[in-house]
Amino acid sequence: MKRPTLRVLEYRHSKTHPWYLDLRPFNRGRKFFKTKAEADAERLRQITTLARHGREAVGLPPGELSAIIHARKELAKHGKTIDDAAAFYLDYLERIRRCSVTVSQLAAEVLDAKRKDGMSTTYIDDLKKRLARFCSDFGERKIAGITVEELDNWLRALPGSPKSRANYRANVGVLFSYAERRRMIDSNPILHTAR
Repeated sequence: MKRPTLRVLEYRHSKTHPWYLDLRPFNRGRKFFKTKAEADAERLRQITTLARHGREAVGLPPGELSAIIHARKELAKHGKTIDDAAAFYLDYLERIRRCSVTVSQLAAEVLDAKRKDGMSTTYIDDLKKRLARFCSDFGERKIAGITVEELDNWLRALPGSPKSRANYRANVGVLFSYAERRRMIDSNPILHTAR
């Protein structure tokens, strides 16, 4: 198989950008330039990128390539690779995709379950009030996508006394415990929030 090359070619269909660097052999399309000198400079940059980072890096914008290199260095500090990070994030996205239940839908389900369990009216009313407050901020979000950090920030932003925040934490915890028992989430994030 012939090895792909980077070529600067003339483009006759544009008066403003008559030169282009053909990146199609690398599945990156074409880049257009006002002058041949600009196109040649970009060709040299791409040749350097190819030599340093391989075929996959050709055509990547410098900022994206820089971000990849930075991410690799930061992950290496923790003994991890970009593949590890991608696998972790893809798993997270897959869990969210599988569980399409929103916070509002789950809150309604939890309240219905508690009524059927014979819980007191006072308990149900308090749970309903506090879950309504939580739903006003997170209602349309998928339950599997709520993070510990978001919960911590939400609890700290609530007005009122520490006791009031503790009550919200407990009631929102009921929601996440229910989701965990139903295998909608792997673990209850409320357990990792500040008390």
